[in-house]
Amino acid sequence: MTHRTDAKKNRSGVTFIEIMIVITIIGILAVTAIIAMSPAKSMAKMEAAQKELESEITLAKAYALQGKIQNISGTPKTPCGYGIWFPSETQYVIYYNQDTDCETANADNSKKHHSSSSYEVVRKTLSGGIKISNWSGMEVYFTVPNARVHNGSGNELTSGFLSISLTDGTISKTVSVNSLGIVIAEE
Repeated sequence: MTHRTDAKKNRSGVTFIEIMIVITIIGILAVTAIIAMSPAKSMAKMEAAQKELESEITLAKAYALQGKIQNISGTPKTPCGYGIWFPSETQYVIYYNQDTDCETANADNSKKHHSSSSYEVVRKTLSGGIKISNWSGMEVYFTVPNARVHNGSGNELTSGFLSISLTDGTISKTVSVNSLGIVIAEE
């Protein structure tokens, strides 16, 4: 009998209960890490969308300042202005408007916004579940050659900001354009 008792005492290893305790602890740590990382992932997606929109508005302004020439009906022409328009809560379009007389067209508010006669440069969709919360009627338009800022009604912005709000349902960020055409990604 002594032989059996000594064999049990000298046996090394872990019991089933000890293994289950370790697995439970690892599971709790993994769930805690996943929960902790979720807001960081959301914030990273939101900041990426904010920087993307800031960059695209700046691109439209740069096109207006340089008088970027477009091939319109087979003829190179300088458009009257460039803008960024939001047709839905997840899409935006960089576009330009053309007229035979840009000076007259840029004096007419009805011609300084997106319309059926506008030409699309690019249409993009925000990814990662990011939406533009104030998209209806929102657009920013820059006239050629001075990049004066106009809102969705074609009115020149002489003071204040045009602000585009982005959200994923939990976090919100804003991209604003001031009357000088400076684009700001707000914290």
